[in-house]
Amino acid sequence: MKEAFFQIIDEALIATIPRNTTDAGLGNFREQVLQSVHLHEVYYVIFDFSDLSHIDRFEFVHIQKIKDMLQLMGVKILFSGLKAGIVSTLVALDFDVESIDSYLNLSTALNAIREFKKADFLIMDEFEQEEIDDLQAEDVEPMDSPEEEDIWEESDIAAEEEIVQDGSL
Repeated sequence: MKEAFFQIIDEALIATIPRNTTDAGLGNFREQVLQSVHLHEVYYVIFDFSDLSHIDRFEFVHIQKIKDMLQLMGVKILFSGLKAGIVSTLVALDFDVESIDSYLNLSTALNAIREFKKADFLIMDEFEQEEIDDLQAEDVEPMDSPEEEDIWEESDIAAEEEIVQDGSL
């Protein structure tokens, strides 16, 4: 089995799908992917298929399981480098094409991640602005005149005197 290749760019783990896979080899690939995601706290995984010209049912099942595991971990999955033979097999095996984003090559997949991050930043920026607006709306406006302040001070003094007379203090 050709050794799998991993690298991290822009909080994304790029996992090149190995050629000539075996059950043990795919199990090792799965463990390496899961450990890398956990160790490096990545939010995206790009499965790069560019070294493969086809995929069989056996490999498909393993990749599907890895994809499902990563999605349970909250990781966004992207596929890149899908060739016609792989696409034909994925469709024939009823792969859920809506569950991933796929890109022609690694460069476009990385650009998509940058766009996702920009969109997330804008959403977070809007969310933070809403929080600031909510906090500002909840703030009590300062009193305008000294007369109003005197009224509050008098009512506080009266309340304290009532407590002292009552013996509760």
